[in-house]
Amino acid sequence: MADGLKTLDGVAFPAKLTRLPNTYNVTRGRYAVVIPPTALLDESFKIPNKPQSLWVQFCPFFGEPNNSDFDFVKWVADNPEPKVELQEFNGEIELAGEVPIMPCLQKAIAVQNPTHPIRVALVQHMAQELRWFADPKSLSREQRKSIEETIFQYIKSLNWRDFNEYRTRQGIRTNLNYENAPSCHWYNLRGMCESKCWKYDGTIGS
Repeated sequence: MADGLKTLDGVAFPAKLTRLPNTYNVTRGRYAVVIPPTALLDESFKIPNKPQSLWVQFCPFFGEPNNSDFDFVKWVADNPEPKVELQEFNGEIELAGEVPIMPCLQKAIAVQNPTHPIRVALVQHMAQELRWFADPKSLSREQRKSIEETIFQYIKSLNWRDFNEYRTRQGIRTNLNYENAPSCHWYNLRGMCESKCWKYDGTIGS
């Protein structure tokens, strides 16, 4: 199933922690349930709300030993990250209110239905800029509310096809807790970065 993938770094960002199987996430109100790998191939499969005792064998910590021949370390060694020669950026800088938006992110959000990682990247980028790169924990309730409202109004103006006020605010509030926004390296791994724009942080290219 990993055939053709550029990376095996998972979904979302390194700042997020992997939740232990069968533990309860108080913020989201859900369990981190263990499911059989084959279930992912079934389009009709629905993730259960609570852990299933019959599936404990699939737990990576307490389940049965993995007999797969796949070697993650070897895969990384055999699939080094390509060196990318980026062009210099000479375009105009787009703005989200007073927040500058990189060309790679601007292009990704200028569609009717952006992917979830792109939406998260937009919120985390805007939040980082609006708080002037301060630690999220240092913000007052009023500052958080102001940042949330600024991001919400901008997303609302994008007219995404599936825009939902409740879910949008919920997603913004969750991501206000993260200190770092995705790096240039993150965008480049997804084939989005084409030039050394004003945000270029030197983590990619040569």
